Amino acid sequence: MLFHRAVDLEPSERAKLLRRECAGNELLRAEVESLVAAERGEDRIARAVGEAALSGLPLEAASAREGDRLGPYLLTRQLGEGGMGVVYLARRADDQYRSTVAIKIVRGLLSTDAMVRFRRERQFLADLTHPNVARLLDGGVS
Repeated sequence: MLFHRAVDLEPSERAKLLRRECAGNELLRAEVESLVAAERGEDRIARAVGEAALSGLPLEAASAREGDRLGPYLLTRQLGEGGMGVVYLARRADDQYRSTVAIKIVRGLLSTDAMVRFRRERQFLADLTHPNVARLLDGGVS
């Protein structure tokens, strides 16, 4: 897996590897860079969630904020908040193309069973096509 080869390299060597292995696939390159940043503690949100989990602080103390970046998206403003999480308006910020989306950030650390259910639900939503239901573009864990 490309991530495993890239994560322990120095930044200049990692850049060379990703340039070679992702030639022409900027989405793959951005995803690997995002995973490496999270693994190395360079992703502010992932680091805050990890610190909250270790410290026993509630996850809300580690939530995302306007101006944070999740993968290729920049959170521009909060649209709403409910019992399960917060929804942000976000825009594509990697200059690959222009897109505005809503991103829902679910509160709470998920157990292994909850992650399995979350993935199943995500797949169900990805397969669902209906004019009265919001379309799922992507889903993941940060």
